[in-house]
Amino acid sequence: MEIITVETDWKSESEDVLYAVREGFGTAFPELAGENFDALAENYAAEETEDFINALGQELSVYGMMLYQIASDSDSYVLTVIRAEEEDAFKKQLKAEKKKGTAKKQPRKKPGDAAKRIDLSERIVCEKFSLPKGYSVRNTIPCMKDQLVLDFRNWSYGEKRRFDTAILDIGNWPPSQGADLGILVRDLVDCGDGRQIASVSDNAIGGDGYLIDKKNHVVWGQESQQVREWKQVCGGRGFDLYDLFWFAGQLFLVEDNRVHYTVYLVENVENSGGEPQKLLEVPKGDARTSSPDLFVTDEVLYLRVAEDIYRWVQKDTDSETKGVFEKEGSLGEVLVSSFTKIGASRVAYEKRPEHWGGESDSELAVLDLKTFWETKYPAIHGLVQEWRGKVCVLFVGDPTKNTPILECFDLETGKKRVLKYGALGKESIRQIYETACGTVLLGSGDNLYRVEDLWGQMKEVRV
Repeated sequence: MEIITVETDWKSESEDVLYAVREGFGTAFPELAGENFDALAENYAAEETEDFINALGQELSVYGMMLYQIASDSDSYVLTVIRAEEEDAFKKQLKAEKKKGTAKKQPRKKPGDAAKRIDLSERIVCEKFSLPKGYSVRNTIPCMKDQLVLDFRNWSYGEKRRFDTAILDIGNWPPSQGADLGILVRDLVDCGDGRQIASVSDNAIGGDGYLIDKKNHVVWGQESQQVREWKQVCGGRGFDLYDLFWFAGQLFLVEDNRVHYTVYLVENVENSGGEPQKLLEVPKGDARTSSPDLFVTDEVLYLRVAEDIYRWVQKDTDSETKGVFEKEGSLGEVLVSSFTKIGASRVAYEKRPEHWGGESDSELAVLDLKTFWETKYPAIHGLVQEWRGKVCVLFVGDPTKNTPILECFDLETGKKRVLKYGALGKESIRQIYETACGTVLLGSGDNLYRVEDLWGQMKEVRV
């Protein structure tokens, strides 16, 4: 038998997949014209392409048909439709042509059962944008001037391994992506005067398929698309950098050498900075706590390492005035993670007991740095983030029907609202960005969603 196929892109919308299948097989299989297939495509409009293809194969089984995906070297889905009674002959033909195929159906569904429909009752109104294949948002770098830093990783079997970085502009919708930079950007900070500082590493690949340059180098410049041409800081010295922070015209570096965190000060960045001044070295401590945080409230610089908070102060000595980090206080014998600044003088973080029993043990803590008064709220285990003056907790695990993917606390009114599982289909939320085109969510599947009135689309619950 002759195997006829159609191709559709790996990120095609469900309606486009259905159109391609109808174009290729509608004459031979008139059942494809049924309205139930249109309804299925509409129901899966916000789902991943592969999920819809599985659903389409399941729905075809109701009519004694099968949907097969033929293995190929391209990023596209190569699909064919056959009658169930032709499967044995089809498999023999595949073997004769030295090809492989996979029957597409939904798990835990029998042939002849209709495809599962998605419950859209929890779905929020939004617009979706999928990142190109291989790209993901480096969400440890904040969104600056409506721009996100993207990592590119090509691990595909049989293809040359390649690592790179690109910039995605999300100030307009749909977002626009710049050309690959030809260098790896590990961190990026805005100096507020048109300059930016980055930690970068070369993207050259060795014979073993891994990066040759394992160190990060500090550079400064203006246009992020020209980062390869930026000027070096600290004479090109390599660091095991975790964080960069700009404060009062000075650059602070946090290095992670696996045993200690070391904080450095770099002055006169424009003149290469010279040798960095070592300020503080502290043990890494419990691996379950989050990494260090540098942050500013009321024009005061603070450093948090594990449960300890240090304040940047100027000390007079016999010969000079020198900046040092002095311990300001402690958050107690707890596990502290996902730390963020809230407003002018408060910080928020996830707090768990040292002997953590599960997600239900998590609390959201809000600390006033002026008084060191702490307020606690029951919350899901997740990433803590500020958004429009509110505190959001983003669930970090694999969500279930009983798990909110977002809890949002309005500290001024005492109200709490949530987004339940299903708001973004199967995805959870990794970051929330406020941009010129509105609120944008980063989904766990490397999709971006533009949302209008996010607070209004949440459901209010009791705190």
